[in-house]
Amino acid sequence: MRWDERTRSYVDRRTAQGLSKKDIMRCLKRHIAREIYHALINDLQARDPAPKHRPPPTSPKPLDIHRS
Repeated sequence: MRWDERTRSYVDRRTAQGLSKKDIMRCLKRHIAREIYHALINDLQARDPAPKHRPPPTSPKPLDIHRS
C-alpha cells in the first residue's frame, strides 16, 4: 500500500469514504483478484479461442438410460 501509486490513490479515496484499514484491505484484495481473473481469462482466450459453433449434444440411446 506504500509504493504503488494506484494503490495509494485507492487507499486515499477509500479512507476519505470512511472505511477502516481492514475494510480497505478487503476491498483491495477483491479488486486485485478481479484483475488477476480477467488477465487469466484474456490470456486463455488469446491462446485457445472457443469454437464459435458447437455440435448439438447427442441424446442417449435407450440402453444407455437403463445402464446408469
